[in-house]
Amino acid sequence: MLKKEWIISLELEVLFILTKKGQTWYMDYIFGIFIFSICLILYYKFIPNLEAEELNNLEEIYLDAKTISESIVSQGYPQNWTNETVHKIGILSHGKTINHSKFIEFNNMALDDYNKTRMKFNVHSEFIIFFTDINDNPINLSNIYKIGNPKVTLTGSNNLDLSGINQNNLVSITRILIYNKSTIKMVAYSWQ
Repeated sequence: MLKKEWIISLELEVLFILTKKGQTWYMDYIFGIFIFSICLILYYKFIPNLEAEELNNLEEIYLDAKTISESIVSQGYPQNWTNETVHKIGILSHGKTINHSKFIEFNNMALDDYNKTRMKFNVHSEFIIFFTDINDNPINLSNIYKIGNPKVTLTGSNNLDLSGINQNNLVSITRILIYNKSTIKMVAYSWQ
């Protein structure tokens, strides 16, 4: 008889242990699903906003680069502007031919007060303008290789050293111009 009671007691303990383990596993499962659901909700709530913010930032930089390059490849306002009278910076005369005096004024303005130059363009982004020949070799116009942000320097081979700027959102716009009866490229970089 003791054996029968012992067997029944043992069966009840085994049944209790199996029941207890099942309940623990069920609670672990519910807790895991709860944590996973919260992570999924947070992911879909915040990640699209970060991507949209980055796209808006890149779009703003592109619009600034476009504004700068369009302004530069115009005659500017007034037509014969100087550092003191300029409302809109432009370096061209007669179509797409670079006006030497406007070009020098633009360079002097950027050297004297880079932020004032940015304000004349009405942009928030940083910028740099440089010129290349048709084969993308850097050229100087009146011994000027670049105009814009002073953090951008030239290397020994007159290439731009962009290591001092944030290149994650760098926008480039290229325009074709005429200088001394030669076709050249004006490249405008913009970033934030």
